[in-house]
Amino acid sequence: MATPGFAQVTTVDGYDTTGLAINKHATAVTGQGLLVFLAKENDDPVDPPAGWTELGSGAVTDPDPDDDTPLALHCFWKRVGGSDDLYSFTWQEPCYARILLARFTGVASSGSFIDVYDADDNSTLDDETPAVSVTTTGSNRLIVWCATNYWGGSWTIPSNYTSRFAQETMALGTRAQSSAGSTGSVVGLCSSERYSCAFLVALSDTPIGGGGPSEPAYNSGLLPFLLF
Repeated sequence: MATPGFAQVTTVDGYDTTGLAINKHATAVTGQGLLVFLAKENDDPVDPPAGWTELGSGAVTDPDPDDDTPLALHCFWKRVGGSDDLYSFTWQEPCYARILLARFTGVASSGSFIDVYDADDNSTLDDETPAVSVTTTGSNRLIVWCATNYWGGSWTIPSNYTSRFAQETMALGTRAQSSAGSTGSVVGLCSSERYSCAFLVALSDTPIGGGGPSEPAYNSGLLPFLLF
């Protein structure tokens, strides 16, 4: 078997909006893996399109000390479907938001292709993103890191990760991990010292059993109403 590969990422953002829609990639092939990372300036639950599964409950900061609004980062996954066209994600209160649609080749063709994941927030004025880490359960994993910063700026992708997107409020990087084990602590940098959130997701080329991917302790501690 082989490690999944990165194919493409696209983005859409909007101001004072209650939803974002992003097009299916023109070169997408049925069965390829998709991740959506959605960053927004409120803590509303997100309503995804049919077929998308959210990983945990996302990461949510305290309200920003200047703007008095929180920052949230959500992650959803699915495979490309033959009838896919436009992916629309909605929530209740208007805010600024940005969505990244990332596509991957070589993921497991059945079951879950998400091995493990982690998410965290940093509610301090810092240029570092929160440290995230996972311990993969098998070989040939593609590790996907995504982060968002409340103000955005210039990004430094974590060491040994390949930059896939780094623009304003969000950044995305990937790294192949050939053997099972810990990724270690993964941290990025943004030029703005503001609140931030991060996700780390391990993609598998073989189906993950046991009812789905492993959920980190961070998510299990969130309040029940933060069910993004």
